[in-house]
Amino acid sequence: MDVKFLPEEEPKEELFSVNRNLPKAEKKFTWNQRNRIIKEGKSFKYKTIIFSVAKQENWQLIITLKSSFKGAIARNKTKRIIREVYRNCKPLFNFPFGMVVTVLNNPGNLDYHKLKQQVVANFLLNHENC
Repeated sequence: MDVKFLPEEEPKEELFSVNRNLPKAEKKFTWNQRNRIIKEGKSFKYKTIIFSVAKQENWQLIITLKSSFKGAIARNKTKRIIREVYRNCKPLFNFPFGMVVTVLNNPGNLDYHKLKQQVVANFLLNHENC
């Protein structure tokens, strides 16, 4: 027989410091904001992923995936890697920026270290052009 708990008696999960969720303000966006970052920002392509970065007043990350990207496990892993690259690149910039990441198809074996190296090389070294 299953043991049922009252809501106040339910076992609660402990919060650990490894929870690296982005603040809600960095995830909210409008379609016009996304289009502005793509048009005004600097872009580059890595495998099947297009990155666009533009200076703005606040930090922002927008991840869009095409419907041709099948498989929830691969899709979620790709999003986790992109969020981690964004989170670790934030301290390297001297200004807030908006990043739009468009994933066209499954990039296959996506390596975090190579992806971070490409983002730093393309945006950080030429940050005056963003």
